Amino acid sequence: RKLIWRRSVEVLADFHRASAGFGAAPFTFLQRPERGASGLEQGVHYWRAFYDWATEGREHPVMEAGWTWLLANLPANGPTSLAWGDARFGNLLYRDGQVVGLLDWDLVPLSGPETDLAWWLLMDLTTSRGAGLAMLDGMGSQAETIAVWEERIGRRADNLNFHFAFAAFRLGAVLIKLANFLAQRGLSSPERDRLRTDN
Repeated sequence: RKLIWRRSVEVLADFHRASAGFGAAPFTFLQRPERGASGLEQGVHYWRAFYDWATEGREHPVMEAGWTWLLANLPANGPTSLAWGDARFGNLLYRDGQVVGLLDWDLVPLSGPETDLAWWLLMDLTTSRGAGLAMLDGMGSQAETIAVWEERIGRRADNLNFHFAFAAFRLGAVLIKLANFLAQRGLSSPERDRLRTDN
């Protein structure tokens, strides 16, 4: 398990190194300059639009506080480089202990590699402590994951606190939409409905 965990984080960094080699030019069709100057700023404003759509007019004070923080702490000269968009174990294919495929590319942004690293860390946290479970033996801690990624990509992660908060905002918006979707189809429950405000 530890070997697979490490190889998975290394593949994440390998993708980021490869995409950095291409630069942003081949992916200009993903740019939305009306949403901001950098790919990161464009991504942040995309998720604000998603959040506005997801809430259906309901107020969410915690999410609004998160949004205020994101705007106040948006890195100057943020990156414009390709990210995977849904970097997590559930979107990897393995064969004989090797990663042989990266899946689920419908959320590809130009918000930079740290967007993926933060999402990876948040997904680890959500599926362990967030679900009331201990991390499986062999799975690296957040600090270990960051260290492997940094070693493999050859640089330090930039503005990771911002990216982690951005990942949390994204996940909060997705869960709000999921709760509304389930309620509209008569599939809600008190626990599912709580996703609107306590996620």
